[in-house]
Parts: sequence; structure tokens; C-alpha cells
Amino acid sequence: MKENQNRPEKKKDKTGSDPLLNKNNIFPVGLAHDFNNMMAVIKLYAQLGLRNPSINDEMKENLNIILDQAAMAKRLIDQMTDVGRPTSPDEFHHCK
Repeated sequence: MKENQNRPEKKKDKTGSDPLLNKNNIFPVGLAHDFNNMMAVIKLYAQLGLRNPSINDEMKENLNIILDQAAMAKRLIDQMTDVGRPTSPDEFHHCK
């Protein structure tokens, strides 16, 4: 049995492309923007927690892990938004 037999076939548009990943990659960029907003809130709460003088060392370590992971997520989000940025003046004109 082939590995791909159990997977549903992706829908394609008239050009044979995945409709969610159109020429301007609007869908992934929109998702990246939403994830960026969520990560900003997570990062803010972790930073606020670190300002609390009564937290113990274990909690500080856990909050720092959250901040490290948020930084990694930010780099991934930046990569996702780079995919959707126009690379030429002609592409930029079509995004307007």
C-alpha cells in the first residue's frame, strides 16, 4: 500500500495550484500575522511574570523558557511573512 493512498487529495484551482496558497500567499501571511499577535501576548505575560519579585527560581526558569520559545516562534513567523512579500515591483503592484 502506498503511503499517500490514505490522504485526501488537495483541491487545486484552474492553474493546478493550491487555492489557499495563491500567487501572493495571502493566506499564510494572514496566519503569520495572527500567530504574531498571539505570541506578543504570551511574551508580554511572561515578561510581566518575571517582574514579580515573589516568584521562585523554578518559575523564573519556566518563564524564560516561554520567552525563548516565543523568540523561536517569532523567527518562524518572520519566515512565513517573507514568503508572502512581493519580490519585484510588478508583484507589489498586483498586491494593491
